Amino acid sequence: MTMAKKLPLLAPSIHTFEVNGTYTDCEAKRTVFMAIQKMVSAGKYYRIPYHGSSKKGYSYKRKDGGLTITLADYPDFKKRYITLSGVNLARIAGDPSRLSLTDLSPEGLVMQEQAFLDELEQLGLLEIEESVKWKMHRLDITQDFYVKCDPSLMVKIIRYAGSVDPYRKGRALHYNQHNEIRSCKFEKTWYDFALYDKHQQLLNCEKESYPISPDDLERSKNLIRYEIQLKRPSLKEFEHDKLESSKLRFRNHALFHYFDKISDDIPFFLYRYAVDFFWQAFVV
Repeated sequence: MTMAKKLPLLAPSIHTFEVNGTYTDCEAKRTVFMAIQKMVSAGKYYRIPYHGSSKKGYSYKRKDGGLTITLADYPDFKKRYITLSGVNLARIAGDPSRLSLTDLSPEGLVMQEQAFLDELEQLGLLEIEESVKWKMHRLDITQDFYVKCDPSLMVKIIRYAGSVDPYRKGRALHYNQHNEIRSCKFEKTWYDFALYDKHQQLLNCEKESYPISPDDLERSKNLIRYEIQLKRPSLKEFEHDKLESSKLRFRNHALFHYFDKISDDIPFFLYRYAVDFFWQAFVV
């Protein structure tokens, strides 16, 4: 009898995260803005459209991916904001793969955090850190897994389960960069639930002229990405239970400490919200 081929087992990890910083110092803004302009002149960053509500907002994206920085002023509230979004530590550390996730081993996390700190140094953010209050705003935890069937079948099943009545499943969406049958997303207050065909996503990125390696395209075949995008309420609960403070001080290796603490809870989050989201859909 022929044995079925075993599929690779992949460990859950952190895909990307977003941190928000608030400050009031005008000189701090100038320091960061001038540092960003140097990075733009060096070809390391480029400006992208700003989509926020501020009349004085600017967004810049890292050329090699892994980080977008946004500066926004709100004079009526006498506050300024810095947002670091789409932060992928593996990409910042030099891994070009679109499948890269955070290395949560102690040695790997130390290396990737240091690359992140070096990037913050070049952006002028460590120089002004004492005047900025940083908080984790969003954290995307991910479980990639291979399937033997067409990935769209799995996505269709989840999309159906997510719309079964009666149960408040959240607002149903699908990704613009995917074919609709190959992705699903449901928005909730504490988190967003997303599932998509990673191979199809990379193919669509390639059509948009983003550089995708042949190795990534090959490795992503029959790969489904399950992602729980933790929002501030979920993170606040975690910080209250596991951390001494919600404030981040990057120079003090707060990011390493944060990820080290949450890494033990990643399987719990993936299981907890899957059960919370879908169990009633299958109860007869």
